[in-house]
Amino acid sequence: MMRALVFVLFVVLAPGLSAQLKGHIQIKEDVMQGTSMQIYLDFNPAVSGSLPSGPIEPEDALLIIEPTLGDLTSAGFGGLLASRMNDAFRLKGLSYQARFREKDGDRFTHDTVTVLAPVSLQGIFISPDSATSPNTEVTGAAGISFNPTFANFTRRIENAYPGSPNAQLLINDIDPAIDPLHQVEVFTPGLLKFSFLSGMNVNQPIVFILSDFYNPETIPQAFIGFPGSLDIGTHNGVTYQNVVAIADAITGSSGNPFLDQFFFTDQNGRLDFSISLGLQSAGESIAAQAIIADPTQPLGLAFTQAADINAAVGKELNLALGDDGGMQVAFEPGTTFDYYGVTYSAINVNANGFVTFGGAAPSGAGTALIDPIGAVGGPPSIFANWGDWDTTGVGVTYREFGRELRVSWGSSTQPISRAGAGALGSFTLTLHLDVPLGTAPPSQRFAGDGAGSLAASAGSVFLDMDEFLSPTAGVAVFDAVMGVSPGGITVPVGLVNES
Repeated sequence: MMRALVFVLFVVLAPGLSAQLKGHIQIKEDVMQGTSMQIYLDFNPAVSGSLPSGPIEPEDALLIIEPTLGDLTSAGFGGLLASRMNDAFRLKGLSYQARFREKDGDRFTHDTVTVLAPVSLQGIFISPDSATSPNTEVTGAAGISFNPTFANFTRRIENAYPGSPNAQLLINDIDPAIDPLHQVEVFTPGLLKFSFLSGMNVNQPIVFILSDFYNPETIPQAFIGFPGSLDIGTHNGVTYQNVVAIADAITGSSGNPFLDQFFFTDQNGRLDFSISLGLQSAGESIAAQAIIADPTQPLGLAFTQAADINAAVGKELNLALGDDGGMQVAFEPGTTFDYYGVTYSAINVNANGFVTFGGAAPSGAGTALIDPIGAVGGPPSIFANWGDWDTTGVGVTYREFGRELRVSWGSSTQPISRAGAGALGSFTLTLHLDVPLGTAPPSQRFAGDGAGSLAASAGSVFLDMDEFLSPTAGVAVFDAVMGVSPGGITVPVGLVNES
């Protein structure tokens, strides 16, 4: 069997006001029989000294991977890692979570374990077997040659360069820097447009560079001599790698002299460059950045911000649902969602903060009409924030991207109103169409096939509430209903006390 190559990518994600660390462990190739190790996850504050010693610190976690009984696929080993991480987090009472995503051809190009935590991850230490304390820190891209091999790429998202007024890169007219991870989602098939802006400096030459890796501070600003940092590519401790100049109108050294001559901003300080993406681009990702001549800066140059571009099949719709309206939306061809043992290819979205499957939504949801007992007798439903919401003039946004589906009622800039309460708010329901292994209960965690695959678990749903209500909403939680229902349940009258 091949040895496994695991890339550990640590990033910082700041959704809303609550910062979360997001660490990715990518697993390549399969794992040989007998793989075992200890893994120490060192969260902020860092351990004293260079290595963990003594008792496990309250905010940290220790994983012990016993010798495997047979060869594991990379997916099986990834599932095992996520499961052990979640077990360790629960035992410590930590609000951390590990999720496993099998290579799916969308955003995840390798089997991936993602770790979410409210504090920053300072480091990871491993050992070559389960009987040895984790005394080897994973640093640098060269990796630690255990079975599997670990390599650590540290993405210092807080240091990612945001660009400057005279050096900007937009992707489909979106500033990548508005996202903490500089991620931009692009639908395929469709157009991918790169826009280079030189601000008040017109007719400026551009160097356009691409890479497979978004990696802030591959070259820090301190080593460059002009504003910005190289935030794409990799560095193996000796050389910088995985960066290609597509066009270079500054030095003409890209190897594409025909393209070089066109990479100048125009008299308005802008250049647009578009390519067409076909279905074969789904699941691909690429990192982009540029250097634009800026006479006002040292050396006459400046970096733009970088973009981590991800392509997938999907769509975005604005549903005009008004006050109590509803609408059925079909998933993209080939996309389905399993809910309580039934497979669906469409979803019904209601203005009043809930979705249903296979049947029309209950009519009306004014405060006086909210009936949780009656709702369970209706169609299968997910109540994100069931209340008498009015989406008139704002609408409800339906966004499907790869294997993730998001329904947003309003936004922070365009909130919706609560009828009769004068309150404003916004919230988002996210459905992950793939169930991450490691979050299911232990009895459903493995199918017993030796590969660590997830057993079927009817009704497994993951909800991400991006925004609940604005601080000035003035509406108590008990004025809304949140929950899930398989539908079709009859509650005997004698069991309900309506006094």
